[in-house]
Amino acid sequence: MDPVPLSAHERRVLYDIERALDDDRRLYRAMHFAHQRRRRAMIEAVVRLHLALLGTLAAVSLVLLTVGIALARTGLVWAAAGCWTLTVILGCRLLCRWSEPAP
Repeated sequence: MDPVPLSAHERRVLYDIERALDDDRRLYRAMHFAHQRRRRAMIEAVVRLHLALLGTLAAVSLVLLTVGIALARTGLVWAAAGCWTLTVILGCRLLCRWSEPAP
């Protein structure tokens, strides 16, 4: 679909509108802070997801270890060790990411 070319008058009116919007400080602040709020909410949701994942992996590791010891099944104990290792690695990566300075 080809764009419809604007006449000289329409381009001038569009330029005036854009310049007026650029000069509106209240609009700029409102848009800027709305963007920051959305970004902060998204980061908080990702953090909650990561913490939920780590908690779930830790709980699975504990259950596997408890059941493996109670039933004397070495396979379950090794599965618990593998799950715990994954939990620690992901936790360390998450802590490293959190400790990086903000750009």
